Amino acid sequence: MPQPLTATTIQVGGDIGAAIASFKRTLAQENKSPATVRAYVGAAEGLARFLDEKRMPTTLTTITREHVEEYIIALQRRWKDTSVAARFQALQAFFKWAVDREEVHDSPMARMKRPKVREAVPAMLREDEVRAILRVCEKDKSFEGKRDAAIVRIFLDTGCRRSEVANLRFNPKDPHNNDVGLDQRQLRIWGKGGIERFVRIGDKTTDALDKYVSARASHTYASSERLWLTSHSRGRDAGRLTESGLAQVVLKRGEEAGIKGAHAHQFRHWYAHSWLAAGGTEGGLMAQCGWKSRRMLQRYGAALATERSHAEHDRLRPGDRL
Repeated sequence: MPQPLTATTIQVGGDIGAAIASFKRTLAQENKSPATVRAYVGAAEGLARFLDEKRMPTTLTTITREHVEEYIIALQRRWKDTSVAARFQALQAFFKWAVDREEVHDSPMARMKRPKVREAVPAMLREDEVRAILRVCEKDKSFEGKRDAAIVRIFLDTGCRRSEVANLRFNPKDPHNNDVGLDQRQLRIWGKGGIERFVRIGDKTTDALDKYVSARASHTYASSERLWLTSHSRGRDAGRLTESGLAQVVLKRGEEAGIKGAHAHQFRHWYAHSWLAAGGTEGGLMAQCGWKSRRMLQRYGAALATERSHAEHDRLRPGDRL
């Protein structure tokens, strides 16, 4: 998938480039997450680049619905439905901002319908695969092994997003800047939009995290406020296991367990399925995962829904009661 351009590199005529820069500042002032800013700004920049390359208008007041539709059609030829729909939504936010700022009178997308997304059941790890990844981590008694076991346990026990796990802070002496509560068996999570929530962790996750924290105390970068440490030294991220580093951990441990292409999002799907299969409520799952929309609940719950219904039938046996 093409990487989004940055507001400092885009070169277009008209005033859309300046508008994008102003839009980016507004998003920052609204305390949008870095991922949201990248997505929204990237969508606007992609449209601007397309218009410039096709010699279409790049002045906000002269961009029409037809111009935006041409861009969406171009994306549909190369991208997945979900990616195109995300760009569409981000562009709607951009033009709504332009209307609110009175840069344009009406949004060219005012009567456009969101592109249809053909929902596909997401790939999800099976229980034997999850156990295999855990065994690989727990067999490794090194610092990295203890760290990776704690990371995997947290993914499996909370259903948190990769960015949320990557950004956990550890500072027991300063409760305001500490996200790890071992005694309380809970983590403070900073979700999308900087929204705070607390998630519970079980005994095994608490134990794995406790072992990691003990090993962390003698690490070169133990004074870092970030929970997850690495031996790599790279500027301001020295000693910190970044979000991309977390992704590499999951990929590496998956390969060691004989699973190709493992990624953290699969743990989130596994968590949602396990929660529902065990009889957990939908409201509880939404709160734990930080979802405001039931659409996300339906998407995540789709994985192995048939398997859950069969298990429920075996338990209820409606026909056998007659």
